[in-house]
Amino acid sequence: MTRLRKYFEALSNGRRTHRVAYVINVGSLPRSVAGAEWQEDHSFNAAAEILAQPNLKAIYKTAIEEGCAGVTQL
Repeated sequence: MTRLRKYFEALSNGRRTHRVAYVINVGSLPRSVAGAEWQEDHSFNAAAEILAQPNLKAIYKTAIEEGCAGVTQL
């Protein structure tokens, strides 16, 4: 089943970077920064997040159309 997933980038010490990626195809994840790797956010609920943050609608649309959309969180 194809579904939208959320990944966050984490350093080897467990700290997260400020990058988040929404993907349909895991192979579409962007390259991680040196010393980090992408980890799936298993608590991600697309409907709940879009209700809380309506601006994610455009990001979800891009992820669905292009396979991946990245977000830098501050």
